[in-house]
Amino acid sequence: MGLEQVKAEISKFAKNTSSTTQSVWDMYFFEHFLYRIAKSEYISNFVFKGGFLLETILGIQTRSTTDIDLKSMKLDLSNDELEKIFKYIASIDLLDDITYEVTNVSDIKKESKYKGKTIRVSAKYYNIRKSFSVDVATGDTVTPNPIKLLYSSKINDLQFKILAYSNETILAEKFETLVSRGLNNSRAKDLLDIYLLVNVGYDEFIFNAAIINTFYTRGTRLDKENLDVVEDVLSSERIKELFEHYCKRHSFSKNITFEECKKSIRSLLTSIHLYEKVNLDQNQITLIRHGQDERNKLGGWSDNKLTDEGIKEVVILSKELSEKYDLIISSDLPRAFETAKIISEYLGLELILDPEFRETNNGLLKNLTL
Repeated sequence: MGLEQVKAEISKFAKNTSSTTQSVWDMYFFEHFLYRIAKSEYISNFVFKGGFLLETILGIQTRSTTDIDLKSMKLDLSNDELEKIFKYIASIDLLDDITYEVTNVSDIKKESKYKGKTIRVSAKYYNIRKSFSVDVATGDTVTPNPIKLLYSSKINDLQFKILAYSNETILAEKFETLVSRGLNNSRAKDLLDIYLLVNVGYDEFIFNAAIINTFYTRGTRLDKENLDVVEDVLSSERIKELFEHYCKRHSFSKNITFEECKKSIRSLLTSIHLYEKVNLDQNQITLIRHGQDERNKLGGWSDNKLTDEGIKEVVILSKELSEKYDLIISSDLPRAFETAKIISEYLGLELILDPEFRETNNGLLKNLTL
């Protein structure tokens, strides 16, 4: 696609989405830089997050962003090493006539919630130029793990896969910001983001796990007293005025009411389950490994069954368990289930199967022989 055709497509897309031409050009440069990351040997070292990811999920009309946010995984975050990595990424030629140049690497601004580095990048496409930042952060946890996002350009036929934050992690971070800032939050956009993300949909179980991880990592208390601040925010006239003013200034949100937003946030709040800590002085937990299983398969999520020797091991073990337990919880994988079933029948105890007790997911290696 040549310059004039790209200009025409960008103008058309800007008009159809009520966006500025500049914001669409920004998106064009950002997505082609992400494409280079996806085609590089560092595809597993960066996770797509932040405002541009939200723009990708919710639509460019919901926001315009001036930089790219990434989370680093298993990387040396020294300035020299990052500069070397990003110069390599920038140099990848994908025949799109865009050139990228790394101009500076520095620490992320002090007021940021994250630690990490900022990489300044200069881009050029014929006579079109763009300078932007790539913030590479460390710290927060992606729950349950980064997803493989299929990025599809709205401007042309560009498509690629890149690691990205799960919707549940994004929601958890937005919600933590709502709690930690409380009535001091003057960003109506945060409330609107939660409303829009709730409407996209989320897994309640994963969201709860993401809430625990995010609050813990950011040092925010996760208890009823601290969560009560949410209702204070939703009852604030000042917050309501900020929200309504923001929505009126943006065509995509002008029909969204504060009551609708409050309903979504309250539904999110009620889906958070707060658990009491177990007092281990009054409870005993016994951890039991499954008996010997089939030797010709890999472990992980494979469907290995107990061998005759493994069954004998578990029977002997059952006779040695003299304590009075309340119940047995087991992985639902066959070797663990068979072990737990023998013990539960011998002791006459309730058996609960829970897939969360499985060991490491070995993906495509499942059920393969050695």
